[in-house]
Amino acid sequence: MAIFTERIIKHPVLNDLGYPETEIRSRSEDWHGTEVVDNYAWLEGNDEEVKSWEAKQNQLTRTYLDSLDYRTDIKNGLKKWFDLDQVGCPFPRGEKLFQWKRKAGENHYVLYVGEDLDNQSVAIDPNKLSEDGTTAVDWTSITKDGKYLTYGVSEGGSEQSVLKIKNLDTQEDLLDTIPNTRHSSVSWLPNNSGFYYTRLPEAGTVPEGEENYDRKVFFHKLGADWHDDQLIFDPEDPYNSHPSITITKDGNWAKLNVSHGWKSNDVYVSRVKEGQVAPDFKPVAVGEDNHFYVSEFEGNFYIMTDHNAPKFKVMKVTCEVEDFSDKTKWEEFIPEQDGTLDNFSIVGGKVVLEYQVKACSKLEIMDLDLSNRYEVELPTLGTVTSVTGTDDKPELYYSFESYAVPDSIYKFNIETRKQKKIDGLKVDADLSQITTEQVTYNSKDGTPITMFVVKNKNCVSDGSNKTILYGYGGFNVGETPTFGGSIVEWVNAGGIYVATNLRGGSEYGEDWHRAGMLEKKQNVFDDFIGAAEYLVNNNYTKPEKLAIWGGSNGGLLVGAVMVQRPELFGAVVCTVPLLDMIHYDQLKIAKLWRSEYGNPSDPEHFKFLYAYSPYHHVVDGTSYPSVFLRTAENDSRVDAMHARKMAARLQTATSSDSPILLCVEDKAGHGAGKPIAKIIEDTTDVYTFLRSTIDS
Repeated sequence: MAIFTERIIKHPVLNDLGYPETEIRSRSEDWHGTEVVDNYAWLEGNDEEVKSWEAKQNQLTRTYLDSLDYRTDIKNGLKKWFDLDQVGCPFPRGEKLFQWKRKAGENHYVLYVGEDLDNQSVAIDPNKLSEDGTTAVDWTSITKDGKYLTYGVSEGGSEQSVLKIKNLDTQEDLLDTIPNTRHSSVSWLPNNSGFYYTRLPEAGTVPEGEENYDRKVFFHKLGADWHDDQLIFDPEDPYNSHPSITITKDGNWAKLNVSHGWKSNDVYVSRVKEGQVAPDFKPVAVGEDNHFYVSEFEGNFYIMTDHNAPKFKVMKVTCEVEDFSDKTKWEEFIPEQDGTLDNFSIVGGKVVLEYQVKACSKLEIMDLDLSNRYEVELPTLGTVTSVTGTDDKPELYYSFESYAVPDSIYKFNIETRKQKKIDGLKVDADLSQITTEQVTYNSKDGTPITMFVVKNKNCVSDGSNKTILYGYGGFNVGETPTFGGSIVEWVNAGGIYVATNLRGGSEYGEDWHRAGMLEKKQNVFDDFIGAAEYLVNNNYTKPEKLAIWGGSNGGLLVGAVMVQRPELFGAVVCTVPLLDMIHYDQLKIAKLWRSEYGNPSDPEHFKFLYAYSPYHHVVDGTSYPSVFLRTAENDSRVDAMHARKMAARLQTATSSDSPILLCVEDKAGHGAGKPIAKIIEDTTDVYTFLRSTIDS
């Protein structure tokens, strides 16, 4: 597909910052008839030469940031927010109640278990797995009766989990360990004799680089050697299929879900039979370009779907039908509403509906016969981050937060409709001066876009305010109001924080998601540019005071808009980003994202990927804003080469004296499992950078 030529030229990059020398090695590729020249392709590697270059870049960044005398004050201001006891939403398993908590000074949340919230003991403490906090518990799964805890452990942010099991009744660690269980989905049989789980292939059994694909479902019998585990399901497409098996709460049914990227999935069901490990799966929905989420209660399947309902509806079908996929047997249970239905569940024999209305949460409850529908009164406009409960008890727990409302845990009785705040983040700060407004503006094509503007009540719209504009816009991930101590610090220091509801997210349904993917990805960038223009035109800020911030897919976002409109921004914080969009799928797990971004090997996909690929649109002699690129050596999702190559290219190309900084963090990954100590340092670096650029 690609034709390579290479030449080497010594090219010292010098300016007032004294950037490290970056050698030009020009590689030419032929992509579907288009010649693409890359002077820094050698930074795609991970050899000693690249590590030496990284070390020099890291030293430059540290010298720059550590020389700023206000970094210590910024760190102390942020650290106080991390030195607070933090709690998660309780969730029941059998007669036990579980809860994640992190006490001040701890690097990781600890999982507690007890008969109630007043009598708890430690189930698993990730802080004891390593001295420096870089060993993490990536995921957990607990049996229905709360006896066994299955969890995944990884090192240094790699997310390369090893599955382990603990008997919570005896506090005994079982000998069963299973490798290659990254993001594994685990579901136990009702009698706890074994479980279904997903596993990636062993290194050496597949071609190099393919270890992150071809996820299969296996069954593990408790006490057996994992090498003998029975293969249950092997998907046909290793790059675009993510299978998992779940046993329903009553233990009667097994569900096989096969996700295809972020826009569709297949679902099969099978009755659970005593002594039969391999289920006889029957299709519910297969080969359709929609989502189908199936739950079971009292002899009926409830199917939450966006089939002919982009904001989702719930269908109902009896478990006794012969052909579950025959939609003529389905009846509409909950019709599509104006808000986007995020989740459907049954708690205490009643229906619980979690909606997203203009990017804020709405919680509704009704009887199974659809009578007595009512809305749970939430504290203010904000986000319900978790809802838990059981089929047979009226107690429902939910967590809530907003920009000026710290994480709060509520216990709600669905029968009496009474609720009580039972826990939450206790802050010693006056949040009453923080105000949030949701504004609407038109994007380039006229589409209305909403965004949240968080500021102090005394903030004056005179165009002089330091402002952070944050966005993501992809993978069906919504941007809703959440609490953050760093945001409070920023606003109390006179700043404005803005979060945008871009196309590509989940805020307004599946149509909204699809309007920001594949060949429509430019819509997301236009939406974000429109937000910046609105903030400037309405005197919230001005370009030299405006910083944009995004990570992962959001890193792609800020990278793209920076090269498209460099004059519109004063600073860019670009973390764990994708920036070379014609090579992105060749590294780590990125082939999984082809359904969202496209496949560069497809000539039509190459056209739109190359048209916006940030790395390939850096122009020599352009005055670029200050840029802080952050990545990590153990990022197993997005390869560090994106940030490395972009730093080299920008340092060479820019005509401004604004700093172009790169940090490649060691013993860290994409962000999951990072210890609090590292998070504090990272956050301090970002706000120090912003202080030196748009707040100097």
